Amino acid sequence: MFLGLGVYGQTGTTQFPYFLSLQEGNSPPPGVFLPGTNNRAKFTNEGLFLTELKQFQFGAILLQDLAFNSNNGIDVSFEFNIYDGDKVGTDGILMFLYDGSIPDKDMHMGATGRSLGYVFSRAGESAKSKRAKGVPGAYLGVGFNISGNFKVKNFGESARINGTDYGWPGGSLQGVSHVTLRGAEMKLPQSDPYQGYRGYPVLKTVSTVSVDKMNRGGAYIMSNGVYKYELGTQLPEKETFNLRNGAIANSSEDVNYRKAYISLIPHIEGGFKVSVKVQHGKEITTIIDEYHYETSVQYYENAESINGDFSNQDENVEGEQKLFTLDSSVPEIFKIGFAGVTGGRENVHMIRNLRISLPYSAEATDKAFEVCDVSTSTFYSLLNDIAYSGHISNPIGANENIDPYSFSFYNADMTPMVNPYLYEDDCGKWEYNPEDGMISFFPKPLFSLKKAVAKYSIKGKSGGNGEPYGEESYRSNVASITLSSKSCSMPINPSVRTRVNQK
Repeated sequence: MFLGLGVYGQTGTTQFPYFLSLQEGNSPPPGVFLPGTNNRAKFTNEGLFLTELKQFQFGAILLQDLAFNSNNGIDVSFEFNIYDGDKVGTDGILMFLYDGSIPDKDMHMGATGRSLGYVFSRAGESAKSKRAKGVPGAYLGVGFNISGNFKVKNFGESARINGTDYGWPGGSLQGVSHVTLRGAEMKLPQSDPYQGYRGYPVLKTVSTVSVDKMNRGGAYIMSNGVYKYELGTQLPEKETFNLRNGAIANSSEDVNYRKAYISLIPHIEGGFKVSVKVQHGKEITTIIDEYHYETSVQYYENAESINGDFSNQDENVEGEQKLFTLDSSVPEIFKIGFAGVTGGRENVHMIRNLRISLPYSAEATDKAFEVCDVSTSTFYSLLNDIAYSGHISNPIGANENIDPYSFSFYNADMTPMVNPYLYEDDCGKWEYNPEDGMISFFPKPLFSLKKAVAKYSIKGKSGGNGEPYGEESYRSNVASITLSSKSCSMPINPSVRTRVNQK
């Protein structure tokens, strides 16, 4: 589904918000490409499987035809399931942004394993065949890292990567279930032997599980390039959870449900405010809250051979760490990709229902009601939904900011209805009233045997200078209204918003 304007593709103007269910069968959707020769990504009617249930698997996609301007930032959300195999879990899922000016022919993924397809993996001269460069033009990698290795430095003969200290509590797993931000590729000349092998530093990492107060639950890079370690559980204790959900979950009613929300909003001092939230069941927990990713970052390459990677002399003797200044200026145009990796353990990694939109787009929420099985029921359709008002630099979200006339039902194929206020299926007929935001539902006999579901979206109101929320590019996600039947002989009063029961 493509709605609105504001994204710039190679084949013309693409549109916001951008949505892919990734459940359309066994062929890649238009504009989706599989990089690399050993790519195991598999498209199905259930979702995009980035890995099979095998060791040392790798799958990735690039949305090469979707190039969007960075001026207003970006919101990305997707459902993910990590299950089967080892209960401890292995490696994880990556979402990343890269410079859209990189020619498609020059694009490739980073190293697998602990690098999650984003970062390089360097090696000594005797193991140079093991070297792998990081993603070209990489700007930001967001790792949903089950094993926890994505954040940790490693110095070995055949694998070298910068990161947080070895001494992270948690034994060989180095602190499991982490959301980790890694930064941009170091910009070096093509002639430099370290081109592709510098940069990508850990910016911030947070554990989603409960940890002992003496253990490190998070870390972030300070202005001098040194890591500040945060002890103990970083999330509210009741909101801790494991990124590995252990089963395919189809709705938030299931405690195993997982959905990621990633937001980049331009910072007044340059760069972006980066936030990462994860929905687990019905709860949405903020893991990283408005981290300021600056346009310049001091960091240490701390997995260095004493004589460098390209010398045979003492090639596996670790030397002193080296301080670098990373140019992390914001590219004018971004592109986006995803990857999934398994290492020495086995898990299935799957994503679906990918949505890319502008920050401060309207927000529609899934909702459920009980309504009469044989008589007309009327209910308020926009419960818990919001749109924004005020200048884009500091907007306010509220229900009353919704433009009720922007409401639109959707067909089963996720295209808007010709008449946006009418929808009908084998369970009943739905009629939306833009005057008050109410929906009247006229049940059919089949409704008593099954639930009725309708999809819809909304927008905000058109405003003054710096208030673009009425534009089509700020339309909300598509949300579901689910109706279940109950026996009742009296129709519900349509003048009362909340006479039906919301589940």
